[in-house]
Amino acid sequence: MRNIVVPLIAATHSPNRSELTRSLGSCSQLNNKLDIINTYTTPCDKTKFTTCFAYSAYLKDRNAMVIVFRGTTSLSQFIDEGISFFFLPKVPFNVTKGVVDQYYLHAFYALWNQGMREDVQKFILEKRHVKLWFFGHSLGGGLASIASSYVAKTFKLHQSRTKLVTFGMPRIGDIDLAEAHDELVPDSWRIEHRKDPIPSLPPRTFPKDQNRGSFHHTTEIWYPDGMARGARFEIGTRPDTTVGRSVFPFNFDDHKTYFNVAIDDWWKNGCVA
Repeated sequence: MRNIVVPLIAATHSPNRSELTRSLGSCSQLNNKLDIINTYTTPCDKTKFTTCFAYSAYLKDRNAMVIVFRGTTSLSQFIDEGISFFFLPKVPFNVTKGVVDQYYLHAFYALWNQGMREDVQKFILEKRHVKLWFFGHSLGGGLASIASSYVAKTFKLHQSRTKLVTFGMPRIGDIDLAEAHDELVPDSWRIEHRKDPIPSLPPRTFPKDQNRGSFHHTTEIWYPDGMARGARFEIGTRPDTTVGRSVFPFNFDDHKTYFNVAIDDWWKNGCVA
């Protein structure tokens, strides 16, 4: 998590491809092991008020294609997501069972159609037994979750070839979507930092009813006391366990910092800081 996932996720906030390459190149654990494949930028929804971003890379020593999605970058984007969460009905995710948030699904397909589809197809065809890893923070975590299920199902990948890691991911679908995801991508890890409020959104409207409302997929890893090396963590092993998400008062700074790294600003100094 610290050596590979954190820099790959934090680098999504780089302002351009050259800064993305520079920031990741500062990491000795990635140096000469990582090739940037492509970057993808598109309006997140039909209003075109906000922009979504992702990039793909190849980890040569792991034979893994990594697709990393950027999180929320502005108040207006956060408001757009909130409108979708609270006022718009979820829509069917036709690749699997279940329903998913409209904003997130539209954003995923918009990025997928920016060349991501072709890049994934090429690597699956050309790299024998290549693994597909999906990472993201906040909004990016939700997009990575959708992408991992979509790719696993569409390309009929064995469970051993896909991995999902998210930081501070919100609830994006119903229980059917969560369970379908767990069948397709069991190697999934939702990391949550202390009092980060975003994993509690949208709130469980029917908290005692396991078949209604919004859900997370498994597996949840919650750090209740910060994320210093050696910090203790708790594990939730079923969709939408309550580990870590009923902790008040919430602290938005815990959402912006994971494993003691300020996610939005990491790219400026990279691993040199």
